Amino acid sequence: MADSTTMSRPPLDPNEIPEDSSAGVVAAYIGEDMSRIIMLRVSAFAGAVAIVAGLFSQSAPAGLKAACIASGVVGLAVLLAAQLFRLRRSRQWVVIFTVLLVCGSMLLAVFLNLR
Repeated sequence: MADSTTMSRPPLDPNEIPEDSSAGVVAAYIGEDMSRIIMLRVSAFAGAVAIVAGLFSQSAPAGLKAACIASGVVGLAVLLAAQLFRLRRSRQWVVIFTVLLVCGSMLLAVFLNLR
């Protein structure tokens, strides 16, 4: 059983959910965890596509190609580090959306330079 101090703060990890939680609380944590995993994969895919687009784009300037490759590599490394070092979920969301935004904007810039 969880005491009153456990219930006063939200758990940082889904494994720390108190045993006396309602089904709705457990479902909310499961849904958030699944959506975070899906968005992590989408963000990693955007980073990988940014690397490939930077490597194989022939019409983009060299600086844009280098920036696209660098953003993809750094983005994938940051996503991996966020999972390995078990950052708080809120920080993982920030990392996921930042990588998605940066890599997505690099991809958009490369695709706009296609002629």
